Amino acid sequence: MSGHITGLNASTGDRYQLEAGKVFFDFQDGQGGGAERNLGATRQGSVFEATPSYRVVPADGSFGPVKGLRRIDGVAVKLTVNLLETMTVDNILAAIAGAASADTSWTWKNGEYLGTGTELDSGIAPGGATDIDAGTLQVWYTPAALGVPTKATLDTDYTVHSTTQVITRVGGGSIGDTDLVTVTYRYDTSASGDNFDIITLDQIDANDYHDVALATEVSSTSLSNPAFFLVQNALSVNGLSVTTAPRDESVWQLGFEGHFLASALTLANSPFEIWLPAA
Repeated sequence: MSGHITGLNASTGDRYQLEAGKVFFDFQDGQGGGAERNLGATRQGSVFEATPSYRVVPADGSFGPVKGLRRIDGVAVKLTVNLLETMTVDNILAAIAGAASADTSWTWKNGEYLGTGTELDSGIAPGGATDIDAGTLQVWYTPAALGVPTKATLDTDYTVHSTTQVITRVGGGSIGDTDLVTVTYRYDTSASGDNFDIITLDQIDANDYHDVALATEVSSTSLSNPAFFLVQNALSVNGLSVTTAPRDESVWQLGFEGHFLASALTLANSPFEIWLPAA
């Protein structure tokens, strides 16, 4: 009788993907830099697909597919997200390609100077103040002699008032007395002042395309980075379908489809990348 036959081996425990993952919109590196943001909570996870289409080259005399006579003539790339965290302007705009909000106009501030660490003890509000999108706010500190800025940690190095957005240094944190403190954030410059954000349909333009990535955990305990499944130049193609039910929550299915750049029409420039962690 043959022995037990299985693919299971000593490395199996370090080589599988687990949990639902997290979706990054305007993906850069999964560290929250620039315009990158977390799309929000999901239910039943997400599905990444990179599906080449393989053409069989017909030839007289063949009885079926012949080795060497098959080629890739296209690729479809898509990330489907079952989104639970739906009630935000950003996520509705993400769901409907070409949508626009007349009541929200985001402007980015990068490297706005707040003051020194000592000055921050009294609390300082960024220029965008109460119109800041709190999820994008980042605080950085640089030694007075200048050098490479370091990203400060919320509640360890500084606090942010939930209403006024005033930033205050935390005693015993990493921000030194003479360190130069700057902030990066986006804020709403529309100042419409009403009680609703009105979303309507416009036309698709370059601003509707975004890099979207699914980050997933890898089972290996020696790895500190997730795996990323990136869809480039993604456009939401499913539209928006809102279904409600008693004693339940609405989940929207967003479908982000990748697009080639007109200036880079080669398979090597297909609109996806898979980043497997090495550390």
